[in-house]
Amino acid sequence: MELIQGETLKEKRNQLNIHKILNISIQVADALDYVHKKGIFHRDIKPSNIMINKDFNAKLIDFSIAKSIDPSETPLTAHKGIMGSYSYMSPEQIKNNGVDGRSDIFSLGIILYEFVTGTHPFKVKNSYETMKAIVEKIPDEPHLLNASINKGLSKIIMKTLHKRKDKRFREGKEMAKAIIKINERKTEKIFNKISINNISIPSKFINNNKEHSEVENNKIDPFKGNVSKEVYKQIFGLNNERRPVSYTKSDYIDNNNDTISDILTGLMWQKSGSEIDMIYKNTQIYIDEINSRYFAGYNDWRLSTMEELITLLEPQKSADKLYINPIFDKKQDWCWSLNSRSSDFVWCIDFRTGCVDYSQLDAINYVRAVRFINP
Repeated sequence: MELIQGETLKEKRNQLNIHKILNISIQVADALDYVHKKGIFHRDIKPSNIMINKDFNAKLIDFSIAKSIDPSETPLTAHKGIMGSYSYMSPEQIKNNGVDGRSDIFSLGIILYEFVTGTHPFKVKNSYETMKAIVEKIPDEPHLLNASINKGLSKIIMKTLHKRKDKRFREGKEMAKAIIKINERKTEKIFNKISINNISIPSKFINNNKEHSEVENNKIDPFKGNVSKEVYKQIFGLNNERRPVSYTKSDYIDNNNDTISDILTGLMWQKSGSEIDMIYKNTQIYIDEINSRYFAGYNDWRLSTMEELITLLEPQKSADKLYINPIFDKKQDWCWSLNSRSSDFVWCIDFRTGCVDYSQLDAINYVRAVRFINP
């Protein structure tokens, strides 16, 4: 039996902001897509059946529906053929009417709604009334309950909760892509773009040429394992010089506390970053240290993802001869990212050349920590 390290999503709840919740939802949707294509329907998707490790990677557990690790959510396994935990059932589960993978998507939609609004969309005073609400009630749209949720995300959640399963997302991958697309819209708030190790490479990177089957067959991950030059150019949107084909628009504000806010990406950066360069294993020590002293008044700083670092790149050198806006300190000219390229290398940004690169774990680079402006 596999030993899974971490806590359940339910136990992790107080440690999550909306960005982490979205990324966990993407992972779970992708995992559901995988098992559904294997002909398996979980039928008991709930917060206590999703494990979260220290890196906030998610894993589905408990495919044996007769077993519950959360006594407060009693599984209904022998009531007129109904199977599942009533708070997270789909209408067709309750009516015992043609359960398939879209029922799992409905359950994931309940979780997503609950975690971004703080309110369960259907749960009321008892199990009967809750099941009745799942079948009959149309919940309030999430953005009406939480103003920080944009209407695009709200629409995605409501689609997962449609009473008719043919009106929901057809598969988990479709739901995952919809959330990712929200992140990419320039007219809406950009959510966290952390790349998840178990999410499939977007279809725009798939090449039908059999010579590039490593992408087509999803055998590689840009952040875990060896990746050819041509593949990671596609993944990161780079030209032959390993610079962005298109650059992210930014609107920086100096907060006068050694931090810079980018109101277009929703990210807050350290203006200077680490005073010294360091090997990769010491980056978390640095992050823990600035969080312990509430740097700039916050304790949710983290190592940035590769996609986030790329948003700092500028097409032209500044007067400081770096490809980064001069509002930032010039000392941190080569920065670590969160994401590994292989067991021995980690993705980095070289601001001296404006290029995406990678370094060995024992190389020394700087850290520029990041957090969300509105976690």
